[in-house]
Amino acid sequence: MLYDAFIHLRIIGRLGSIVNMKPQDIVFLFFVVMVMYKKSSRIAVIFGSACLLLSIPLFSEWVFFTAERLTWYAVGFFLIAIFLQYRDKKHE
Repeated sequence: MLYDAFIHLRIIGRLGSIVNMKPQDIVFLFFVVMVMYKKSSRIAVIFGSACLLLSIPLFSEWVFFTAERLTWYAVGFFLIAIFLQYRDKKHE
């Protein structure tokens, strides 16, 4: 319980509501910003695949919360890759 309280970071949003973010969410946002800065769908797919590969041992060890988060991060990276591919095709 103390560990869970320690891990949560409380960030106050623009509307004054409190959003709970875990450190891995901040790392995910950092990598999303990096992918968007580089504008490379290949990097987004690599990061998405890495998230899926990292989640496999966590699922086998029954660490479902973090493993599920990693699968959602993978979906986010794959959606960014699709968006970047679409944008590149549109500008051709």
